[in-house]
Amino acid sequence: AGKVQNIRAENSERFMEKNYRCRIIFCCLSLILFFVACWIYVSNRSTDMVIYDWLSIDVNNQLFCFFRNTEIEFPDWVLYNLPDALWLLSFLFMNEAVWGKDNRKYIFVAVVTIFALGGEILQMYTLFPGTGDMLDIISYVIVLIIYLINNFLFYCYEKFSKN
Repeated sequence: AGKVQNIRAENSERFMEKNYRCRIIFCCLSLILFFVACWIYVSNRSTDMVIYDWLSIDVNNQLFCFFRNTEIEFPDWVLYNLPDALWLLSFLFMNEAVWGKDNRKYIFVAVVTIFALGGEILQMYTLFPGTGDMLDIISYVIVLIIYLINNFLFYCYEKFSKN
């Protein structure tokens, strides 16, 4: 009986360590995606956007100008659709880092995804400020699919690696 308890304790300890590492990885990925999206957004978008007023950002600030000083030319989908998709994926990965295996995380996934999709749809019908874009909706759906596939594969890996 003592051996069985030791084996269970070792397996539990190994699982917690692996789970902790996964959470750190998701947290780091989330932050990287968030800052890449911010850089794309700030470096290439018009300085007269409402978001700068909302956040009280001085568009003449040296740091702001430094990030805008880029010679790279991106395709339109990178400039206008990719940042939103990366922000959503960033949230989903941070949500994963916080909640881990707890299924309550899917409540937050659903709420944030509905708000993202709903916001785009409301923009398309001019019921919310912004430019509603079907590519944004498609990118949100792709991000959600990537997230769910990632979770499914991670679940399968954990389930079958125990055997």
